[in-house]
Amino acid sequence: MAKIYIGNFEAADKGLLEALRRLHDNYHVFVEFQIPNPRGQRQVDFLVIREDAVKTCIFMLEVKSERRRLRGTINGPWEFEESAGVWRQLPVSNPRDQNPIQQAYNTARTMQSWLSSMRALIQDPDNIWPDIPTVFPRLVLPVAHADSQLQTDSFTWRFDGYDRCLESLNTFVARDPVPLRAGEIERMAHYLGVQLQPDRAAVAEPDSGDWLKAQFAKLLDEISGLRGEVRDLRTLISRSPVLHSNGRTLGPLPRPAPAEATRDLDQAYRALVDVVRDLRVTGRKLVFPNVQEGLWRRLGEFNVEHYGFFKFKEFLQEAARRGIVTLSLVDGVDYVSLPGEAPPAAPTGLPSSLEDLNVDERNRFLQSIVQLEARSAYMIRSYIARHLTAAAVLPLPMYEIRTLVNDAVNRGLFGRGTRPFRHPATGEMQSLETLVLDRSHPWVAEALASQPAPEAEDSAADATSLAQAEDGDWAAPLPGWSDTQVVAALPPAPALPPPALVALDSEDALDVRPRSLALANGSHSPPHPVGGSAPAPTAARWDDSPPGEESDRGYDAGDES
Repeated sequence: MAKIYIGNFEAADKGLLEALRRLHDNYHVFVEFQIPNPRGQRQVDFLVIREDAVKTCIFMLEVKSERRRLRGTINGPWEFEESAGVWRQLPVSNPRDQNPIQQAYNTARTMQSWLSSMRALIQDPDNIWPDIPTVFPRLVLPVAHADSQLQTDSFTWRFDGYDRCLESLNTFVARDPVPLRAGEIERMAHYLGVQLQPDRAAVAEPDSGDWLKAQFAKLLDEISGLRGEVRDLRTLISRSPVLHSNGRTLGPLPRPAPAEATRDLDQAYRALVDVVRDLRVTGRKLVFPNVQEGLWRRLGEFNVEHYGFFKFKEFLQEAARRGIVTLSLVDGVDYVSLPGEAPPAAPTGLPSSLEDLNVDERNRFLQSIVQLEARSAYMIRSYIARHLTAAAVLPLPMYEIRTLVNDAVNRGLFGRGTRPFRHPATGEMQSLETLVLDRSHPWVAEALASQPAPEAEDSAADATSLAQAEDGDWAAPLPGWSDTQVVAALPPAPALPPPALVALDSEDALDVRPRSLALANGSHSPPHPVGGSAPAPTAARWDDSPPGEESDRGYDAGDES
């Protein structure tokens, strides 16, 4: 009998779950879980892992219990027959997925990207993977209409029934399998948040009457909670600010209280202690972004609002008040340590200002900002720091790149502006500081003068595109993707009275999740050669493929034995 790891039992397809139980005991089945993803989590119905020294294989099963007649192609939306001769488009939950075939394929890609980013934490030290294990997508339509007209796909296979799916899981053999050990699979289950069920009785389906009563009570509680939230929002919207005689407001609306905690805070603080210890053992800096990333990896999903806080700094400050950790400020950078341990010493040998860089490094730093400014509607400090770090312009972590950006602002290399911004937590209108590079500054002018000619940049870009086209690895970025598709500009704000300029705590707002697989493992790419353009990152992206480009796949299709 297969080993079953449960994430969300209630949402699982019970028919397929019972069928997968009949697999051999070297099969591991992960049921209903979410893949952590900076751009939004991906829901996985079933992940089946065959543990075998020679024939290891990973399958991602997407289940659709659709009884109506369907028609459609691989690269377009599907339709269902509403009545005789009347067709309607089949709805999808994710706009990136035009149909269930694309949903299965994109979920498998996200799973494989997650395996690549977690490789250092999952694989055994004495079992170095020769490559990232391939995740094979499978679409299961257990109650499919016999007259459905669906285009087949050579990589994302479709099965109209449980038995055909199980037969393929038993006989399919990948061409270049990556052996996985039992310990590695257990670590995968830990980081994905699924629990091994000791026996079948532990996941036995409850009595239908009791189950319906429990579900009804749960829905009533959720409805009551939603009604309370709607009531609070209506009260907040209807509350008018106090006006002065000159028409200006005396102050912003009072900040609403944080949401009540919905998670176990003590468990989160126990995980916090483990994360700080792991960071110290591995030699990584105990800065806020690294700690937040460690909690996200350990817990599978981490949002401070679930614990009753607005910001991650407030979460840590409460831990310090309880004596769980100690916070310290060293050279303008916040550090975390455990009680009784010496606070981190100031980093040595790292640049803290632009004067610490040589001329070539400073020019490369400013040239990258020029390129970023050319494709951005506006720029803020955290946006610049995040993209320069992801592009590995300098071999420095993000918080040190942020220090250089702050130094450039203080030295007058940027002109400052403002942009209206509605705070996501309080709803208050504030002013967001925007930056525009001052091209008359001597350092900026020097960087622009040393920038390579457009012909040289085009040649380098063509060479990079050619190298990527010759590379068959599916992890290479797809043609036509750029950071402008990832970073969307905010919509123009309505005309409002000029709000007071406030200092946003943007360090807490930095997204510390990995923007590339190299960053996810704590490593950094070497700096680009001086005088050349920075090539596009070649690491696999966390985001899914755009619809219509499934033909350019580097997957290993495997053989049916």
